[in-house]
Amino acid sequence: MNEPGLWYYTLSAIPQTLAAMIALVATFVVYKLSRVSDRIEKERGLVKSFLLHLHPEKEIHHIEGMRGEELLEALQEGIAKLDPEEKDLGFSSFKKLEALLKDIIEAWHLRTGASGQRIYDFLRQKENIFRNLVHTRKLAIKLLVACLFLTAVPTCVSLLALPNIEYFTANLLPIAFALAGFASISILVTAYSVWKIAKL
Repeated sequence: MNEPGLWYYTLSAIPQTLAAMIALVATFVVYKLSRVSDRIEKERGLVKSFLLHLHPEKEIHHIEGMRGEELLEALQEGIAKLDPEEKDLGFSSFKKLEALLKDIIEAWHLRTGASGQRIYDFLRQKENIFRNLVHTRKLAIKLLVACLFLTAVPTCVSLLALPNIEYFTANLLPIAFALAGFASISILVTAYSVWKIAKL
């Protein structure tokens, strides 16, 4: 095969290969985001119930409108008000928190009381779960954006170079190395993204 034909084949193959890779990553991300979003919505309802008692100064519509990071920050601020060493966690609305957790305990058919330490530990657990879910969603979106960028650059360069193939044949070696290097980075980042997202 002559050089122009080889170059044309290479430029044509790069967009197809990288498009297939990004489709794989996008599929993983969309699937994972769907599952994470479902979990966030499930946890969000319970977190909001506690926030109504942890932040009596806030209106219901303010708490209802909270999402993601904002909801997580409000939960962390609320937990910071509690002191597990103090009676009733040193919190004036302890009885309301106790009643709320008592309902949860009864729903699990457990015969344990809603002590201050148990309430504090439960809230800490919910904070950790919610924080991990929010950060997982952010990480998945960041990885998708990185893959899109790293895939778009060599793809666009390849497509723009196709009409000017005669010019590029004179500088084949450095351009081929540059494209191959960028494509290799794209492949590595895409593979890492798929692996990382699959583990989330």
